[in-house]
Amino acid sequence: MITTFTANPAVSPTPGGKVTLTCLASNATSVSVTGAGALSSSGTVVVQPTTDTTYTCVATGQNGSQDTRSLSVRVGASTGLGPKVIIVGAPLIVTTNQDLVLDASQSYSPYGWEPLAFRWKSVGDQFADIERENTAVALVHMTHGPGDYNFEVFVMDRRLALFANKMPGGANILYAAIRGG
Repeated sequence: MITTFTANPAVSPTPGGKVTLTCLASNATSVSVTGAGALSSSGTVVVQPTTDTTYTCVATGQNGSQDTRSLSVRVGASTGLGPKVIIVGAPLIVTTNQDLVLDASQSYSPYGWEPLAFRWKSVGDQFADIERENTAVALVHMTHGPGDYNFEVFVMDRRLALFANKMPGGANILYAAIRGG
């Protein structure tokens, strides 16, 4: 009986944001969505979830049989998650070169809130020069010779959720070491 049950958008960007549920059925005498109120003649209803919510479409046939489908609408602010940060080679990169590419291009928003914005920083006692510090792939010049260099990257999604890359132990730092001379 139910042919379509969709949410548009599938993820509400903010609590209380409008989401249109569409529930279409064939050969049904009634169609409703639990917790969402009455459907319009076009099979839609607008909801404004403040937290992640599951809705169920119920279609009833002429003989009393029922068909149900459920879907969940996520709410951006209720997820508590920012972008998923992935750094190639992290958390430790050991090299004999003074130039190093820091690559976070595999990072993504699990909720589709892209594009992402990046900000690389050199932190700690050994300072490095960073080219393209506001891109996913930065070029680092560790010109102060052998030693340990520390970097952190901040990634922001399009709804401005900032996420600092979390390394083991809770630090926001990528460690790179130049060995040899």
